[in-house]
Amino acid sequence: MAGPVERGIYLASRSPRRRELLSQIGVRFHLLLFRARPGEGPDVDEISMPGELPDLYVERMARAKAEAGWRRMLQRNLPFAPVLAADTTVELDRKIF
Repeated sequence: MAGPVERGIYLASRSPRRRELLSQIGVRFHLLLFRARPGEGPDVDEISMPGELPDLYVERMARAKAEAGWRRMLQRNLPFAPVLAADTTVELDRKIF
């Protein structure tokens, strides 16, 4: 008996590399893409906070994206399943680019 989403996860990411990595290790996933609806702001505000350290910024963004993915899953009445999100950023001398 298969569970929610055929025992897979939702991937809340547009990254082709993340899809490739999950496929390589045999994780079944379904894309859970989200964009702002007309007249609304983005699901996740990706602006760093003043003085925010890069590692804390990336952690905050990944958590915010996972939470946004979970909200989308609920809004779309999709079967419950884990939501995977991640964030990548570039940092030099503790400055986020």
